[in-house]
Amino acid sequence: EIYLCEILEFEPPTRMVWSWVLDGRQADGATRVEFRLEEVDGSTRLTVRHSGDRDPETVEKLKGGWPVKLEQLEETLQG
Repeated sequence: EIYLCEILEFEPPTRMVWSWVLDGRQADGATRVEFRLEEVDGSTRLTVRHSGDRDPETVEKLKGGWPVKLEQLEETLQG
């Protein structure tokens, strides 16, 4: 599978919004993902908002994918 990605908004160091289309097959439009960083009690909170998927199969697939990717990110940051 090939994901065609585009950065839509970039506000370093706190916010990035991008979209992707899987192999150009999403007839209902691209997926939109917003990543936001904010300071909370001396730590950093990452908020991920994912929207745009209308295909139930894709939605279910991504529900399982984001937790795994965020766990991998946490492991990498903890080094």
